[in-house]
Amino acid sequence: ESGHVVLDLCAAPGSKTLQALELAVDGAVIANELSASRACVLARWCLSQPAAAAVAVVQHKAQLFPTPALYDRIICDVPCSGDGTMRKHPEKWRNWSPHLGRELHSRQLQIALRAMALLKVGGLMTYS
Repeated sequence: ESGHVVLDLCAAPGSKTLQALELAVDGAVIANELSASRACVLARWCLSQPAAAAVAVVQHKAQLFPTPALYDRIICDVPCSGDGTMRKHPEKWRNWSPHLGRELHSRQLQIALRAMALLKVGGLMTYS
């Protein structure tokens, strides 16, 4: 909505960030990406948009995102094990093991809890 400040906690590759930016009339989008290389690519994508002045690309661990601000909307597309792509990419089976999903669960939960702490009262969080 107009004037909303949106935080995309795990932003790369950036499709959700760009969609939020298109809707950020008189608002702002903060796009967070831990990976420096992915953050650079995301920043280049954002700079090519008409509303480029309304976006900031930052680099922090999502579960420790440092800010005194609260957000109207938070996009939380957390890291996953990628096991859903095994059918399309059978070579991934070589590196897969059950502990990968279990290992990620704690980080996914930490990110979701941090996102909820950063949300304004009445704000909305999308979690995937």
